[in-house]
Amino acid sequence: MCHVQLAKDAMTLQFVQRKGTFDVKREQQFPTPISGLVSLNLYFLTKDLMPVLKAIADFDITTDIQLSATKHALLFNFETAAADYAIAVPTTNEQGIRNTGAF
Repeated sequence: MCHVQLAKDAMTLQFVQRKGTFDVKREQQFPTPISGLVSLNLYFLTKDLMPVLKAIADFDITTDIQLSATKHALLFNFETAAADYAIAVPTTNEQGIRNTGAF
């Protein structure tokens, strides 16, 4: 499982969960704070979120990445020279059961 915390100025990703705690923590500051967001905590299956993050890192993105989140999914919107992309990743509960509310 992965844990993502969205705050107005950063996204924190925690993964490699053992016995209820996460061993690895990475934080990415946003260039512009998100207005109106206090904090949002989301859980994902590693096999759902990590391939998306890897693919985004490999793309030659020509725009800013727009990030949208609900309790049901995390949505990435961006463009490359070849196409526009909208990728939604379903959230889970803390037991790792996928949320189907957006799918």
